[in-house]
Amino acid sequence: MKTKELILNGEDIKELFMDNNVDEIWITTNTKAFNLTEQELDTEMDECLGWERLVDFGMKNIIADWCCQVLEVSYDKVYAVKVEWKGNYETVTFINKNFTKIINQ
Repeated sequence: MKTKELILNGEDIKELFMDNNVDEIWITTNTKAFNLTEQELDTEMDECLGWERLVDFGMKNIIADWCCQVLEVSYDKVYAVKVEWKGNYETVTFINKNFTKIINQ
């Protein structure tokens, strides 16, 4: 049975999605992001991890947007997220299974 939750490193991404302080959440299905370490993050994050904007949580899949195309992404295929905060566009929070890190861009 497929999971209908998105929890990475103890963070419930659905809860973050509903937070009024969150501007956007980006997801990636790139397996490279799954095992990324904190030391690799600064150089790897800007490389092509294939970020897609999270639009909504569906019953079967996550709905995402990439270049004006609607995508359905399986919950278990999301390996990392980055959270952009309202009013603080220079800082994002990166979350994968190993760690959560705030990054200044």
